[in-house]
Amino acid sequence: MNPITTPLPDPVSGRQYEVYVSLPDDYADNPDKRYPLLVMADGGRAFPNLSCDVRALAQKGAIATEPIVVGLS
Repeated sequence: MNPITTPLPDPVSGRQYEVYVSLPDDYADNPDKRYPLLVMADGGRAFPNLSCDVRALAQKGAIATEPIVVGLS
């Protein structure tokens, strides 16, 4: 599944942050399934590589369940 990017405005500073979300491939097919959550800072830089690495680990069976990956930027 393609990553989702959504803006998150900070009403105090006026700055706009980005939130990046990568959902497991089977997410839409399993609405009742619970997934682990991996949240990371510096999502703008690290998110693309980490989300790909996590997906590869899940596909190889190195981790039991592919997590939802959230990057904050």
